[in-house]
Amino acid sequence: MANFIRPAFAVLVGLTVSVIGHRAYAGDPPAVSAAQARPVSCDALGWMLRLDFNSVAPVICDSDRQGFLPYQEGAQVGVTKDELQHSTSLTGEGVVAAYVNVMPVPTTANWKFLGTSLGPYLQFDETYQYATPSSPSKRTEILTEGAFAQFGFGNYDAQHYFRLRGGEASSSTGTKTNSVIAEWLPTFALPGGVCALAFDLHRPYPCDGHTNTFVSYLLTPELMVQSDHYDSGPNKYRIFLTDHSALRVGPQVGLAVKPYCASESGWCGAQSVWSKLLFSATYHYSTDTLSGRRYSWVLTGFTYNALSGPLGSLGLSLSYGAGNSETSGNTTSQAKVGLTLKH
Repeated sequence: MANFIRPAFAVLVGLTVSVIGHRAYAGDPPAVSAAQARPVSCDALGWMLRLDFNSVAPVICDSDRQGFLPYQEGAQVGVTKDELQHSTSLTGEGVVAAYVNVMPVPTTANWKFLGTSLGPYLQFDETYQYATPSSPSKRTEILTEGAFAQFGFGNYDAQHYFRLRGGEASSSTGTKTNSVIAEWLPTFALPGGVCALAFDLHRPYPCDGHTNTFVSYLLTPELMVQSDHYDSGPNKYRIFLTDHSALRVGPQVGLAVKPYCASESGWCGAQSVWSKLLFSATYHYSTDTLSGRRYSWVLTGFTYNALSGPLGSLGLSLSYGAGNSETSGNTTSQAKVGLTLKH
């Protein structure tokens, strides 16, 4: 599998470069009226910094990015307390990715291709664990090199986005694994006129559907398939307890809630303390179809985005995660406080 990941990574990088060259040569498609197609503004090329791919929008566009970015978690650096190992660590985690957007030629067709975003990424997880009475201090680093592609189909009423990513993870302990993850992210509007029903999945929306509300939220359900393979090095991962391969399948749902301020001034203005708050929660449940083991993971977070600018935003974060680690399947219970940065 490892022999496949690196060539695939190189091919996708080459494809990204070739697409950029094609767009530069071919130019943008001709404009159409608003009645023919919804206007979309996209960067041809860009980069992003997030906590993980759960904080990456289905479509990476100017219009969507500005709507989604306040609801997304940035890379984090802070202090982590592990309740099971009774240890305290300095930690840093996040994913940085470059991407190219390929938008379709506008069409009046009811069901249409909505565009593609693709590119390479590097995911990092750094840990420096302080010494305890029973163990010395130690440093652990996990770097994942990979590539991703996401695309969508749909119309005004419903859209279906798909994301495929694969990478090879190398740990400072010598462990090497690789994974391929496929995600289906449905997007559609649900009927109703009350807070619990009046929302668009995967789209930020005020709680009551009107501009005078003080709360908005983003609900993100998806179906995830994860194929993991152990290559070499010390094996301390629960997902590889009896086999060198795992195939996990299951749903995930995320919820992000933040104040919604219709006015530009006052206590609920765009620069007020209230407008910079964010609460998020994610729950993931999966079953390994090869071993029959079941895994679950829940992560909650509270963020105050103190500073915002052209390069992104800097904030303070407090989070708690418990259950089975998404990477290893090992049981964990961790609280973290620190800084968050996103672009």
